[in-house]
Amino acid sequence: MMKRFSLIFLALLSYACTPEVLTPDSPQNPPREPVPVSVSLTAAPLEGEAVATKADQESQIKSVGLVQFEWIDDDPAHVLQARMVSRQYFDHYPLDEAGGENFALVSSNRKNTVLVIANAREVDLSFGMEEGAEEQPTFEEILTRQNATLLATPSLDDLWYSDGTDNYLRMSASVVLDGVAITPVPRIGTDSDPLQLKRNCAKVTVNVTNETSGPEAVTIDQVRLCGVNRRYYLAAHLDAGLFRDVYSHSQPQRFDAEPEAFSGPAQTYTFYVPLNLRGDNGSSTQTGKNLNTPAGATCFRLYGHYGADSPIVYTYYLGGDLVSDFNLEANKSYTYDITLSVKGDPESDSRVEDFGEIKLLTDANCYMLQAPDVPGVTYTYAIPVRRAAVFWNSPGTNMGVYGAASYEAAPFSLEEDTAWTPAVVWKTMVEGDVTDDAFLLTPTGSGMGFNPDHPNPPAGHQPWLRVKVPYGMRGNALVAIKDGAGNILWSWHLWVTDYDPDVPMTPESGTYVYAVPGGEIHRYNNAVFNTGGYSQAFMMDRNLGANTVWGTTAATSQGYRYQLGRKDPFLENFSHPTLANSVAGDRNVRYGVQHPNVWFRMATSAGQWTSPQDPLILKGTYANWFDRLYTEHGGDYCEPGKSIYDPCPPGWRLPLSTVWTGIITTSQWSTVDKGLIYYPEGYDNRAATGVVFLPAGGWASPANHWRRGVAGVIGAYHCSDGGKNILNFRSDGQYQGVTNDYDEAALISARCIRVN
Repeated sequence: MMKRFSLIFLALLSYACTPEVLTPDSPQNPPREPVPVSVSLTAAPLEGEAVATKADQESQIKSVGLVQFEWIDDDPAHVLQARMVSRQYFDHYPLDEAGGENFALVSSNRKNTVLVIANAREVDLSFGMEEGAEEQPTFEEILTRQNATLLATPSLDDLWYSDGTDNYLRMSASVVLDGVAITPVPRIGTDSDPLQLKRNCAKVTVNVTNETSGPEAVTIDQVRLCGVNRRYYLAAHLDAGLFRDVYSHSQPQRFDAEPEAFSGPAQTYTFYVPLNLRGDNGSSTQTGKNLNTPAGATCFRLYGHYGADSPIVYTYYLGGDLVSDFNLEANKSYTYDITLSVKGDPESDSRVEDFGEIKLLTDANCYMLQAPDVPGVTYTYAIPVRRAAVFWNSPGTNMGVYGAASYEAAPFSLEEDTAWTPAVVWKTMVEGDVTDDAFLLTPTGSGMGFNPDHPNPPAGHQPWLRVKVPYGMRGNALVAIKDGAGNILWSWHLWVTDYDPDVPMTPESGTYVYAVPGGEIHRYNNAVFNTGGYSQAFMMDRNLGANTVWGTTAATSQGYRYQLGRKDPFLENFSHPTLANSVAGDRNVRYGVQHPNVWFRMATSAGQWTSPQDPLILKGTYANWFDRLYTEHGGDYCEPGKSIYDPCPPGWRLPLSTVWTGIITTSQWSTVDKGLIYYPEGYDNRAATGVVFLPAGGWASPANHWRRGVAGVIGAYHCSDGGKNILNFRSDGQYQGVTNDYDEAALISARCIRVN
């Protein structure tokens, strides 16, 4: 017997696949002696699957790696402190023992944990191990930092290990050996009882049946698996004491798989996906499960249409069931039966999203519109026009609050039988542009009335301005409604973007960057974000109207510019019609509402664009974006504590100047990105916790008709509190921080915040 192992040992020394012999504790110790080990492996059955399948080699073992960890003592509680002492990899299994191949570990007189990982690449098992290093990684270090590879997006192809011909699923198991020596022969499984390797992914089977008919008929066009975990673990078989599937709000590592066609009335879909452990929300119904979903959960969506061509989407969150459990565990098979029998009502069923017409219910001056994520689909958005009546009508007259029309030379009122006409003031789409006529949509070409909640509307009542957003559209537009004489009554900035910052989020201590669809939301590391209404606040990750976070132009990250107290955006160059139309002299708020594309660039009152006698504004220390009634909002169709002139979307507003506290001192100017990079932790730790970017867009100054500094050199951001405060910074380090030393008529960047 000794002679046999001696021969194997000699073969190991001369064979290319010998185990790496490493210094286990310190460079002074001699190299460990390789010890041949007997290995017998098989794939464990998939839990929850009655009949094992061999689809696409899901149960075959192709490559095998052994990773050996030596315990520091015999206490199982200290197993995570075990240190790696060897690893070995073969790209085929079983081995050719007759030809001199054999598995081996290194000698040890202590307990050892051996990880067996099948169907992974050799590079996946490197674990940063360095020959001759004083200390190799511990079991805990590998499990917490190196136990996963990232799948490429948006494909599940990387889930499979390929030998060029067939595909295989990653598997793992582990054993504890009581020492490793030539005799007795260390065994990892036997021929009669092989070590069972568990797949490090879940098998998901979804059976979809469409039984809708008649008025409730829905055509299912496509299906899609969404929220797939990109973290594909190497060792997922371990119990909860050793293995954790950690979710990070800063780096969630999720993606949506490619859509697949549906050909009814029934079809089955099968996926292999990395595990995703997102807990249980305690719901007792399928609709309840969708009401309180944890971030990063995996779901299955049906995309269809009804009627002429009205889009509708059904979402089912996967897990141990469709009711409350969000856990997709490794080596388990899940089967879901989804039968669509009626169209469903989104008002009572949270699984249903009816995009036949998306009504925006909260009044604001800006709306973020998301385009469909499936080709060939178009969404219709309905925008309430009530704000025109709130502004122009006097109190007591059809929702009137401000009474602006009473100050006109010819006073008027807006009633529910007052007709109006929709118009596109300007439109700059960077992708998926359509004509103005295709963008605007009203049943008769004009609207009537202003109250979307009117209990007894007159015939022809149409208090919504409608736009159509097709797949792939991205950019901005300013739309308005006009009276019979062509005067603008109110206008709205429509921000068409794949960025959706409205995801509910709970702040976590020490976390400043939170991922949301299409981007992030941020919290800054200062006392303001732990105070009052700002204790739950989040900032957007980009400027208002910006198409991206990073970039050096207005078309990318700089977004739009705003005049203090005005609601409508301006682009940054005179070639755009919004700035080609500019006037000198004082103007009032009413004129600004009627001329949203006109910049009041040459004021006569010490840099102020408004008339000092304008009865509709409030200036001074306690002003909030010029709104004299902002403290009274809440029951008057305006958001509480938010100016009626605030340019941010519903639920968002311009921040107080104190939000910018400490930003400058923990930021660094980027010459490449042309802006300020803020490090919430005070140092560059972007790989782990992310950063905040504030592009320098310059500003347009009324003193010289343009910018006081070139974009990419000066940055300025509006604040909502009094004293016309702004955040100001320059590439040369001057004028850093919050200041009120600027002209009121200047055009300056804006970024929005969401408070409690």
